[in-house]
Amino acid sequence: MKNNYNFLEKIFHKLILKNNSLQEMLFDFEQRLYVKEKNLFFDNNFFISGLARSGTTFILECFYKQEIFASLTYNDMPLICAPNLWNKISKNYKKKQKTTSRMHNDGINFNLDSPEAFDEIIWKLFLKNKFVKENFLDEHKLDNLIINKYQSFIKSIIIKYKKKYYLSKNNNNILRLESLLNYFTNSIFIFVIREPLQHTISLQKMHQLFLKNQENDDFTLEYMNMLGHHEFGKGHKKFNFKDNLSNNTNINSLDYWLDVWINYYNHLKKFISYDNLYLIDYENFCKNPNFKILEIIKKKEPNFKRVNSINNIKLSKKENLYNSEKLEYANNLYREILNL
Repeated sequence: MKNNYNFLEKIFHKLILKNNSLQEMLFDFEQRLYVKEKNLFFDNNFFISGLARSGTTFILECFYKQEIFASLTYNDMPLICAPNLWNKISKNYKKKQKTTSRMHNDGINFNLDSPEAFDEIIWKLFLKNKFVKENFLDEHKLDNLIINKYQSFIKSIIIKYKKKYYLSKNNNNILRLESLLNYFTNSIFIFVIREPLQHTISLQKMHQLFLKNQENDDFTLEYMNMLGHHEFGKGHKKFNFKDNLSNNTNINSLDYWLDVWINYYNHLKKFISYDNLYLIDYENFCKNPNFKILEIIKKKEPNFKRVNSINNIKLSKKENLYNSEKLEYANNLYREILNL
């Protein structure tokens, strides 16, 4: 996530991303100019998702480096709704950007060509933010009209980047997962799960970091809200599933984030049986990322040969105060999901 926009860039982002009518108009222009007459297959996608801090950004980059995917990048901001139109307008004005670290301070670097989780902007636009409540993000279903518009959006990304597969990372897809699985039956859904204690320590730490950053920079909070990122910080909103197991409100406690973890993966457990949903255990992935990448891509491309090798990662372990009974429940759920 970028945190170094200048004053005019901030104004421009707010002008576009806070104006649904303007975005809808630009989306319509995009469809008429670039997509309408194209006969493209729209159900050939790789959707990466998981609870924030589970490793989805790293896994997105690992897949993207194989050079067969079209994905939203920082170059597409802020006209996510019209990537080809924006490319036409901006190609003579884009400045080269050096690789820099993102505001998470987690060692992940990016530049304008890096893929990022901007796909939620489109869902917010198409659904008119109806699922975004004061304190929650509501689980919801998608109708045919919304799905058709999303299919057209996918086509626009494929056209711009001239690739066969659309690659998306969106941690909010859990809110509409049933609809997505039932509509995109030929696509691959990749969900990441991480060992509960280390995962929740990371969530708690990131929440505190973003709270601190947002005290000194109002745009950071505004930017995250515009992108639909409510994972942590002042704009944090919990996922509201029908099967939520807890109403813990002490957001500064590790127990709160353990509850977030339990609610997310308890809900995901209902969908593990889908044939096109693949679970990645983050700890095991880091030990041998190349094997898992090849295994999943070959579901679509049996003869695929790796383009870029990914280095193994050694994960550190941290300790923190926690409710032993709650952690035991989370660990049992973790093992249960991995064995499904």
